[in-house]
Amino acid sequence: MTEYINIPPFLTYNQIAKLYNLSLASPDFKKHNNTISGTESDIYYLNITDGFIQDKVMHASLMKMEPNAIQDWHTDFTRSTALIYPLSPNYQLGQVESGYYSGPVLLNVSKAKHAVFNNNAVRINFNVGLNIPIDKINISETIDLIKKWI
Repeated sequence: MTEYINIPPFLTYNQIAKLYNLSLASPDFKKHNNTISGTESDIYYLNITDGFIQDKVMHASLMKMEPNAIQDWHTDFTRSTALIYPLSPNYQLGQVESGYYSGPVLLNVSKAKHAVFNNNAVRINFNVGLNIPIDKINISETIDLIKKWI
């Protein structure tokens, strides 16, 4: 099973700054709830989905974790794959059972157990949920779509 696929960085400095600054300025982050238990997790999200991107993918969000927060081992049940793009400085690496992943990745969130044990910095990423199995995603097309949208 493929746990994750590293993808090349594709956002420009200005696009990263725009998303990061939006995450710092927005009071609209919502607390994430575990999709199985309904309990609150240590993740906050800001939905930035619009009609264009929603027609092509499931959703786009900015995800935030406070310093020293924990998103314990889990799999997701509301999406198959997540494109995760780090935005914040001192970004804590995520983990899968085989080790750590870094940089922009496609993560097999519905099959691979994954976790984040955050460091002492706020952790912010751009997160695109896809209802496509990781081994069926055309990476170039997905990146091109996101670049047109951002």
